[in-house]
Amino acid sequence: MIEIFFGENFLIKKEIEKLSKKNKVKIFDFEEKTLKDLQKEAFCENLFEKKDKIFLLKNFEENENFKRDFLEQKEKFQRLKTLFIFWFKEKPKKDQFFGELKKIAKIKEFRNILKFWELEKWVENEFLKFGLKIEPLAKKEFIERVGYNLWQMDQEIKKLVAFKKKGIINKEDVENLVVLNLKENVFEILNLILENKKKKAFLLLEDLLKKGEDQIKLFSFFKKQLRNLILLKEFSEKKLSFSEISQKTGFHSYFIQKNWVLIQKWKKEDLLKLYSQIFKYTILAKSGKIEPKIGLSFCFLEA
Repeated sequence: MIEIFFGENFLIKKEIEKLSKKNKVKIFDFEEKTLKDLQKEAFCENLFEKKDKIFLLKNFEENENFKRDFLEQKEKFQRLKTLFIFWFKEKPKKDQFFGELKKIAKIKEFRNILKFWELEKWVENEFLKFGLKIEPLAKKEFIERVGYNLWQMDQEIKKLVAFKKKGIINKEDVENLVVLNLKENVFEILNLILENKKKKAFLLLEDLLKKGEDQIKLFSFFKKQLRNLILLKEFSEKKLSFSEISQKTGFHSYFIQKNWVLIQKWKKEDLLKLYSQIFKYTILAKSGKIEPKIGLSFCFLEA
């Protein structure tokens, strides 16, 4: 049996932990192992083995020898009762290997599809596992700061637990310990610019630059966020439901809910104008015709 895993790595790790409780999971890292190593383990019967074995294969994407040799012997592996899981760290490329593999494998994509209230409940339950509670305002602030990356949330929860140890997490705890992630900072700057609060936007941008954030990377984040907002604005004008928009765009429901009220007060023309400025100065910065820091400033001055 063969399965393909890809998507949010945090969720994949949780799934592997769950499988490990029932079965023996053997990890094969193909930065170190070869197909012969896998064959030696897979085709060797152990009479004393009580649990079914699962072979988790990772870091094989760049190993061309392994991919070629595996495809040549795929029928042998397919006939075994043993489960072989191919863990793709990113969305699989549509190459020959994936094309052949998906013909004989079950594909599982792991996505965080929690609605906002489900996300709140998940955060609440994670704190309860450590014997802590979190206030409603603190919970909202926590999600606003971290975004909907479950792995990042898990890390920040552990940080808060280590600090608080017992009692109730309040909003002040979150504000003091949980730093706004880069995407949330980008969103906040765009929001301030579009509300014509440029002084606050520049202060926040300056703070990001002082922290040493990659300036070209910032251009990419601004472009992507604006592109998503423009797309969301277009679909909102078509009177589509949240679920319809999510299906058509792949946007997380949290992203749609968070931005819904805001895009109603923003004009599409303003979003397009700002996107045009960022696009122009991205090209100038990448070609070395202007310093990225100055380019970022001009983007917002001319918006």
